[in-house]
Amino acid sequence: MENMLKQLPAEDQDELQGIVAKLVQQFQPEKIICFGCVSSKKISHSCFAEATDESCNHFFLLVVTAAGKRIEHDVQSYATNHYTKGKVTVLAHRYETIEKALSRQSRFFCRVFREGTLLYAANGLTAMPTLPEVCPRKTTEKARNHFLNRFDLAQGFFCAAENALESGYFNCAVFLMHQVVEQSCRALIRVHIAYRSDIHHLGRLLDLCCCFSPEPARVFAGNTTEDTRLFSILAKSYLEGRYKDEFQVDEADARLLYRKVKYFMELTKDLCFKKIEALETKALLSEAQTKLEIEELIHTV
Repeated sequence: MENMLKQLPAEDQDELQGIVAKLVQQFQPEKIICFGCVSSKKISHSCFAEATDESCNHFFLLVVTAAGKRIEHDVQSYATNHYTKGKVTVLAHRYETIEKALSRQSRFFCRVFREGTLLYAANGLTAMPTLPEVCPRKTTEKARNHFLNRFDLAQGFFCAAENALESGYFNCAVFLMHQVVEQSCRALIRVHIAYRSDIHHLGRLLDLCCCFSPEPARVFAGNTTEDTRLFSILAKSYLEGRYKDEFQVDEADARLLYRKVKYFMELTKDLCFKKIEALETKALLSEAQTKLEIEELIHTV
């Protein structure tokens, strides 16, 4: 991770340090760790326009805070408002919460602390703790169980959305579709990075998915104004669909969203199956290596 950040242009590194400095000044965290960076570059040449060479970065930060209330929403809003050349996705947790997670060998937090890039430490210590690898077999079993639980919820909401759509309850159908995408995102996140998200905002959930795959966000983040409009309807349905009388969805939009959400569920299933299969392979290789080491030890005694 550190080498990857070093490969960023100096200007991009300065911008990252700039937003980190602002977060430190505003929230006084204990640590800030970068656990991901997705970079894209756009180069254009034309006889009819000036040449452009632009880069855009999406940084993923874990902000460790001191005792007190959880401030993730505030930190995310501040980062979004103060970093305009790209994206910053923030996860914020209290230090004692992370300590407990590390003691339970949380795959997400162990990996972030073992492989992430420390950008700031209030105590000035730059060394990261030495943490053991999480048991591959337990990792696989947990990922499989989390997928089954979350995807079962997503399927239940999808059936309800389908019934509401066919019965003409379009507002209700889209609200239920929101729940389908939310639970599908939670399944993706739990399986791929083992993070237990309590985020309801679809945009933030899809942004977090980008740290392991660009495909989930692409389903809704199209390049057309129509894609943007449809996703806005879906995202707003969580609150406005329940509490604002002026929020109304027509049948055409509901059916367009239905097709997108159905595809999103299929994509979720495919991506999760592939990840669980990869985890299973890693577990089998680890078990075979352990068995070989035991046999060699027996022969040497």
